[in-house]
Amino acid sequence: MTQVFNKSYGENPDIVPEPGSNSTILVSEVLEIMRVQTETARQGKGAIYVKAGGNEFKGGNIFSSSWCREAIAAEMTCYNVNQETENNTPYQIVVGAFNASGQRASYS
Repeated sequence: MTQVFNKSYGENPDIVPEPGSNSTILVSEVLEIMRVQTETARQGKGAIYVKAGGNEFKGGNIFSSSWCREAIAAEMTCYNVNQETENNTPYQIVVGAFNASGQRASYS
């Protein structure tokens, strides 16, 4: 029985779809599924979602280099994972990535 759901999808949207948008998956539906599973999975013991905090650092940033100049110089991403609605819930833990040497992964 699942206790931890891995939500590392490999990419993050520029804009998270909201109710009324043309998206096939609505944030409200995702949040409801997460709430139900967190509270009721495993005969009421619940489950947790773990999600990558973003893989935008290397291989193309979704923000312009002029806007991100200071962050890029500091070898940081400009992407704020808190802008995603589902990341601001008690239903999941958002994590970064480390490489085998214990350093921030090149993409994280």
